[in-house]
Amino acid sequence: MSVRRILFAGLLAILVSQTLSAQVKMSLSGTPTLNANDADAMSYYRQTDENDEVCAILKVRPTNPVGAMLVLNTGGGLAPVPPPSGVNARQEDGSWWFWVSPRVKNIYFTAQGYRPTQTVGVSLKSGKVYEVQLVVD
Repeated sequence: MSVRRILFAGLLAILVSQTLSAQVKMSLSGTPTLNANDADAMSYYRQTDENDEVCAILKVRPTNPVGAMLVLNTGGGLAPVPPPSGVNARQEDGSWWFWVSPRVKNIYFTAQGYRPTQTVGVSLKSGKVYEVQLVVD
């Protein structure tokens, strides 16, 4: 192997490690829990998935503000459902709302400049509201 290739490989390794260390850590504090008292979200923000099943609403409450768009990933399962028209995913109180098909079994979150969270198994029921805390360092 030439000296150029060795230097290039070393430089690349340094850049990759610096890029990864520059990312802010995110993690989920447990699994989503049912919020049986959230009747407003169930009534006013009803949304269906591509199979015409009523979605669950997942409210993500970060411990610190997330400075980028928080993205829900379903680990290769069904795609997240877009929010109803006129309702933003990020709420004024800093929480993020996602409409999730009850068929989704795994979730994790990503955002530009942040490390992805771990994958968490979920069992969501149609038309119910769930909450989970997102720990942001």
